[in-house]
Order: sequence, then structure tokens, then C-alpha cells
Amino acid sequence: MRIFEIISEFRADVPGVEKGVKCRIMKSMRKDNEFPFYFELSHYYSGTERSGVYYPECSYETYEITKTMLFAYMEAFNTSFKVEENLNY
Repeated sequence: MRIFEIISEFRADVPGVEKGVKCRIMKSMRKDNEFPFYFELSHYYSGTERSGVYYPECSYETYEITKTMLFAYMEAFNTSFKVEENLNY
């Protein structure tokens, strides 16, 4: 069983995504985890018409790196092509 503590939650207003894109940063409670910080989003996107939906690497060493990578993904969020809802969010 994996247990995570939710550290931060965010919501971004994204045109074309009803109620916006929600995301959270979590920390694994396992003490032996090298990359304990993790993020997940309510939606993922495809950057081009021909590419599939992009699921970013989301496990990192520190909260700061995790937040930076999450925000980079969010700032590039594009609804011009494919958007997929994360049913596990």
C-alpha cells in the first residue's frame, strides 16, 4: 500500500476545461523513498495534433523541484489538441 501526504493543491483556469485543471503535490510516507515528492493532475494534454497525451515524469527529490516541474507542465497546458481526464484524480 502506498500512503501519501497531500502537501499542496492548486487549480488553474484553462480555457476548454470545465472547472479548470486541478493538481496536487504529495509526499510518500515511506522512509526509504529516494524521490518522495510526487505530483498528479486532473487532466493531461497532447502538445501536437499527431502526438499522444503527455504524462510527465512526476517523482522528485524535493518539494521545490516538484513544484517547478508541475508549474512548467501547467504553463504549457494546451487544449488545442487532445485533453484526457485523469479518472484516478
